[in-house]
Amino acid sequence: MTFAALGIEIKNLRKYRGFSQKELSRGICSQAQISKIEKGDVYPLAPTLYELSNRLGVDINYFFERTLIERIDYVHEVYLQVRNAIKEFDYKKVEEIVRTELRNPLYHQNLEFKQFIMWHNGICQYHLYQEAHSAISMIDQAFKLTYTNKYYSEREIEILNSKGIIYLLTEQLSLAISLYKELIEQHNRLKRVLDHTVKIRLFYNLAKALSNNNEHDESITICKRGIDYCIHTNSMYLFGQLHFQIGFNHHLNGEERESIKHFEKAHTIFDLQNQEELKAHVEKEFLQGTV
Repeated sequence: MTFAALGIEIKNLRKYRGFSQKELSRGICSQAQISKIEKGDVYPLAPTLYELSNRLGVDINYFFERTLIERIDYVHEVYLQVRNAIKEFDYKKVEEIVRTELRNPLYHQNLEFKQFIMWHNGICQYHLYQEAHSAISMIDQAFKLTYTNKYYSEREIEILNSKGIIYLLTEQLSLAISLYKELIEQHNRLKRVLDHTVKIRLFYNLAKALSNNNEHDESITICKRGIDYCIHTNSMYLFGQLHFQIGFNHHLNGEERESIKHFEKAHTIFDLQNQEELKAHVEKEFLQGTV
């Protein structure tokens, strides 16, 4: 890991310069601190690292160049593992990763990493233990770590999307609807969009909340906005689900001809995307005898 890599670099340079730990630490920190740094137990604060680099005869960027890439790679690998587990609804695995990283010194050194771990800790609290209140509290804390003004970042919108899902699953529909409308407006203000699937998720979750709240016509309108956004961004993400949700709203309205049309579109998309469970669900519940 990064801390271990940095510790090794400092130890190797210290020995190359002929310093003992005591000599290196003099006037900078304690010998015990040097020992911890070299073992990778702690990461030195920037002023300490600056003084150490001067004594060792290297520029401070020497350490950053040698350890930053590894640090970034490690963080990205954690992100990837968590994201993949979330896609599989494997919240036990997410919790295992979260518990490990809560003990990682990087959790206290890197604000964005801390935010990511805290956010997913909140997600686990709900999906594993149904602790909605503590889950929302953790998600709010994660959001506040970086929130500085009235405009949200893309990451902050993603974090609050998780809060909206808990509102939706606990049938706090008015809160979910209000939050998702706000998040869509916030997303519209983003100057740069890195992940178009974020906004598609917002449209889809808002549409579901509206359906559950018996606001079927407005849900259809939101689904159509989501479909238009998918087409505009060349994305097939949730494309079938949005068509399904339109069909479901028409079904609830008793508009069977319209519902069948959209269920058939959803069925075709699920088939093309090899989403067999969703395809089978549409066939069994809504398209019996028509496909």
